[in-house]
Amino acid sequence: MRAAGLVLFLASACAPPWTAASQRLSVTCSGFFEGTMRFDATRDELDADQLRLLDGLRIAGAQPQCLSDAMTCEVTIADAKTSHRYLAIDGDPDCPDLTAPLISFATFDPFRQTLGCLYSKATIGGPRPTLTPDGRCQNGLYTMGKDTLLLDLRVDSPGPRSLALTACNGVNQRGKVSGAVTLPPDTTPLATFTAVDPAAAGADGTCATLDYGFPQAATYQLEVDVADGFLPVGDFFLRFR
Repeated sequence: MRAAGLVLFLASACAPPWTAASQRLSVTCSGFFEGTMRFDATRDELDADQLRLLDGLRIAGAQPQCLSDAMTCEVTIADAKTSHRYLAIDGDPDCPDLTAPLISFATFDPFRQTLGCLYSKATIGGPRPTLTPDGRCQNGLYTMGKDTLLLDLRVDSPGPRSLALTACNGVNQRGKVSGAVTLPPDTTPLATFTAVDPAAAGADGTCATLDYGFPQAATYQLEVDVADGFLPVGDFFLRFR
């Protein structure tokens, strides 16, 4: 019986993480230099190339080193009945505090590279990031406190769009984030965020939303203002659908 149990355990540990039964994928990736982003999609929301790359995921043989500051992704894959949590870490390190099986980073990174989600530290200096609507992404935003973050929103056709600020509903965060959409060079706000009642924040910790019918194809500007006293500082996120 013990031998049979060991065989089943080893078979489970070595089985491909993504199978024909897999229905949903959630990914949170973070790196010291890049910051953080989140991605969540059903099988139907993934394109053929992404599905092919997911079919190639394999469990890693951990390497005898523990790296710090490496790109680290938490990956949750769900089927109709259960979900399984994995880690994908650049270098496949054998760290003592690993809390989930390792997916080979060499097999996961090609899929990660297809994701257009913004990493939070791209909002610190440098060129202004440009976002296009993609409801699968929670695009990373980064603040060290009182701050103004500027992003471009590229809208390719007129119509209604929704924005939501997430992971910002903490006791010392809610009510401290605001923002507006403009169409440069005009600085008149076309739409502004509305605070979300804490009881309606949901699993994503949504603190503010903005719904607007964009009247024309154009590149709009989004300003996100963070007030003094926003704690803890660091990453929060933006959905743009």
